[in-house]
Parts: sequence; structure tokens; C-alpha cells
Amino acid sequence: MTLLLNTVTIRQAPLAERFRLAASSGYEGLEIWGDELDEVADGVAYVRTLAAQHRMPIIGVCPHRSLYTWHHAWDAVMQRAFQTQLERYAAIGAKYLVLPVLSDEGTLEHTAASLRAIAPMAERLGMIAALEPIGHVGKLSSFDDAADLLSAVSGIGLIADVFHFFRGGNRLDDLARLDPARITAVHLNDAINLPLEELVGYRHRVYPAHGIFDVVGFCIALRRQGYHGPYVVELLNPSYWEEDPVTVSDTAWRACRTVLDAAMRGATCP
Repeated sequence: MTLLLNTVTIRQAPLAERFRLAASSGYEGLEIWGDELDEVADGVAYVRTLAAQHRMPIIGVCPHRSLYTWHHAWDAVMQRAFQTQLERYAAIGAKYLVLPVLSDEGTLEHTAASLRAIAPMAERLGMIAALEPIGHVGKLSSFDDAADLLSAVSGIGLIADVFHFFRGGNRLDDLARLDPARITAVHLNDAINLPLEELVGYRHRVYPAHGIFDVVGFCIALRRQGYHGPYVVELLNPSYWEEDPVTVSDTAWRACRTVLDAAMRGATCP
């Protein structure tokens, strides 16, 4: 099972160090953030060089901040911004763009309309636009609603994030509605011990299986449905950003491998 590192997990490290640490810890690729391409001059060329130097391919990208309102504010300006950013992401070899629904602004009809515009733009560049439900955003916290969007819009994928899945009140049985072929990647993480309604995804995550969610059960359910795509550790946790990035990178890798090994065993049990 391919394991990638989302670079936000070690955002305290310089850009080049994120690539080096990912390689030394044992990850097989990266999911980066669009804003990282702006950290240095000629970021596309620099990131391509780092990826080649460390043999650390960039598989996915989380969007540049200029794209955050995609799901409710689509217009000609947003379309041009997407074209510009998608070309940059394709140039660094990315296979998918994560599309999180970050607020309750707009409706799901607006979101579907935006997806219909984005999907062919990504496809022309050899990429997949992948919808990500956000657990504390009521507009699309339900994976049933996400499954409906996948049915209504062709050419898009889904990011199945453990934290957002459980934070949104979804149950493992709800995964049965998802076509595993439409799942682009799985984000691995967990949550600190707080009441569900208090959890937010940008500060309450912990290493997989170090928190309150059934991360192994989640992965077993996906494996039994036939999911064989990449897994990505993504930990937005300010307390981790104060720690040694070597320790965080290595600990995240070990936690994920423990979860995935357990899921492999569990998925093959009769």
C-alpha cells in the first residue's frame, strides 16, 4: 500500500528539507500545497529538481489559497486562476488536485456546477479533480452527499479523509455507497479526545491510531470494497509544528505503517 506524506505535517521544515525527510523516513511520494510553489523564486523548477534529487514524486496537490472559494464563487476570474494553478501542478507531475469544501457558503448545486467546470480542465492536463468533504462544514460533511455528487458529476474523484469522515458523523457502513474506483486518495490521521462537535480539522489531528477514531476499521472497510490507491498522512497540528520535524516525519510513518499492516491483515480475514 503506497504511503505518501502531506507536507503540511512537517511545515516547520524548510521546503528542501521536507523532501529530504520524506525520503529518509520511507515515504513513496508527496502531497504538497499549492502555496509551497511560491516559497522560492521559480518554484515549479525548484520543486521539480527536489523531486528528482530525492526520488520523491509529487502525486497530489492541495490547492493554492487563491482557489479556496471554488465551491461557491465560480466566475471567469476563478476559472483563469484554476487554469494557471493546474498548469503549475501538472508541470511538477501531480496526478490529482484536492478540492476541499471549506465553508458553508453556497449550495451543493453551486459545488456541482464548479466541479463540472474544473473536471475537464484537470483532465486535459492528465490530472483528476478530487472532492474532499470537510467534517466540520455541514454543507458537505455527509459522505452520502459526496456520493450523490460523484454520481451527478463525471470525471471527478474523492478524497476520503479519516478525520473528516468521522467528524462528519459518518459510519463505516456509509462507505459501502462509494465506488472504490472513484476514490483518488485516503488521508490518514486521527483526532484528540474532544466531543465530536468541538473538533476542527486544522488543529485537532493526531497520528493515526493515537486518537479516538477507528482508523484501522476505516482502512479495512475500504480494502474490502476494493480500494488499492494511495494513502497520505496529513496532520494539521500546531503542536507537532513545534517539534523536531525528523521525529514527526518518522513517527507519522511508523504510525501509518502499523495501521496499514493491521488493515491488510483484517481485510483478508474471513
